[in-house]
Amino acid sequence: MELLTRGIGAEEFEKNAGLARSKPNEFDKEFAKEFYWLALNNEKDRLWYRLRKFISVEENKIVGGALFKGAPNEKGEVEIGYGIDEEYQRQGYATEAIRETVKWALEQEGVLSVIAETEKDNIPSQKVLQNIGMMKYDETDTDYLWRV
Repeated sequence: MELLTRGIGAEEFEKNAGLARSKPNEFDKEFAKEFYWLALNNEKDRLWYRLRKFISVEENKIVGGALFKGAPNEKGEVEIGYGIDEEYQRQGYATEAIRETVKWALEQEGVLSVIAETEKDNIPSQKVLQNIGMMKYDETDTDYLWRV
């Protein structure tokens, strides 16, 4: 994240790391800046401000990523957000990656549950959460709230 904030573009960073990118994503750079600042200013909780990239081993390409939206709250919850590049959706990448990311989170001190939010019309994301054992526990006018 620090390299990205110093002006090294995502494509160059990934090339230097030996990765191919499925498509450039300007959103990543802005996200990295925000999370880098949060990590610098939250030394105790830096672990929760890491951006995680999902890589197709067969293609050596970044196909998506995830993040936690901060450290565990007073209830021991951490919220996960994630995305998979469109060309890699509905192939099991999200289910595999989110399952392992959630498993890791639940092994961390102070974490009692992982929560997520999906738009009501985002059926693929809802299926991912169902596949990893999350259950709907609430809803708003536009979103479902999930927990494991």
